[in-house]
Amino acid sequence: MSRDLVLFAPVQDGGPIRWARVEAGRRKRSGEGLPPVPEEAFDRLIVVLPSSELFVSRIHLAARTDREARQAAPFVIEDELAAPVEATAFAVGPAAEDGKRWIYAARMALVDHWRRLAEPLPARRVYFVPDAFAALEAAEDLVIFGEDGDLLLCRPRHDRPAVRLDADMLAETLPVLLTTSKPDTLAVSENVEWTEIAGVPLPRPRRFAAFDLAVQIAGLAPETLAKLPGFMEKSASAARWVAFITPFRRAGILALAAAVVAGLMMAGEGIYYRQQRSAIDDAGTALFASAFPETRIVNPEVQLRQRLAAQEGTGGSDFLVLARAVAELGRQVETVQIDTLRFDRSLNVLNVSATYSDFADFEALNAAAASLGVTLEDGGVRQNGDVLNGDFAVRLP
Repeated sequence: MSRDLVLFAPVQDGGPIRWARVEAGRRKRSGEGLPPVPEEAFDRLIVVLPSSELFVSRIHLAARTDREARQAAPFVIEDELAAPVEATAFAVGPAAEDGKRWIYAARMALVDHWRRLAEPLPARRVYFVPDAFAALEAAEDLVIFGEDGDLLLCRPRHDRPAVRLDADMLAETLPVLLTTSKPDTLAVSENVEWTEIAGVPLPRPRRFAAFDLAVQIAGLAPETLAKLPGFMEKSASAARWVAFITPFRRAGILALAAAVVAGLMMAGEGIYYRQQRSAIDDAGTALFASAFPETRIVNPEVQLRQRLAAQEGTGGSDFLVLARAVAELGRQVETVQIDTLRFDRSLNVLNVSATYSDFADFEALNAAAASLGVTLEDGGVRQNGDVLNGDFAVRLP
């Protein structure tokens, strides 16, 4: 029997907090403010996020690894964000069978507040779930239900499925939401005063009894929760990644030892450098796909040069060379995580924001850059709690 704590995250720092303990599909206890901390950890902590404050989308990223997906995601959705990328926190889930991943984005200050609320609560697994996802497993194309005076809209098979809005805004918002995807089936909870909306062709709704949002979300299938992103390192996705990579690290050490003993160093080096070249090519492809998602990728380097030539009248741009250099820097200096890239076409400079593990990381990057034939300019390091955020510019000599 799973012991779950469902924590309803506030829409702003200092906003009201609610919680509920759910066991065996039933609400056992609930309250306002932070819940009491038990001696024994919960099986699951489910942080319910307000869809009104969260960008949620399911997209395909041309990335081989979770790390590359996290690096590419901000560029894919940047134009759809309400806040600048620098002020936005992102979370990317694992790839599904169709290659798509769930992506969350929210104001960084608000996400930090959500983390501070969740971190002291002991739990074996942590999930972050948008409130509208309570209906994610419904059979209908569109589900509308009421919660705490607001309306929640969920389109289970849509790549942008979650919306939370004031009940008075439904008539003006719904036509916009349905411009590209009109539902064939509709379900509306009985706690919603439903009337037909003029000018919006909708099927006759199936009415259903209002449910307990905490119980409904805790009842989502484990495989559904496993595909969702997390804003904390102790979330289920991070735990799965560590568990996944550990045996391969050991296997890699054994394989290397076997290669040395067998005297196959030359062959091993050849394989290694071919893999590195392939990885760099894949990173360039991921960047191109993020910048031009509507384009069918054939040869990204040629296609990018054609686009730049068409825009500038010349073929002279070093963006792809610099982007590949940054991708290789991220691989050589594993303690640095590349967060965002900005290409200044007028100066032919790639501006990079990254997360460091130590103040000396820039020196390691600078040393690696020398071997790659690029020059780095230090933009400084900012310390935010235990996190070091650094900026640097990459240019050709």
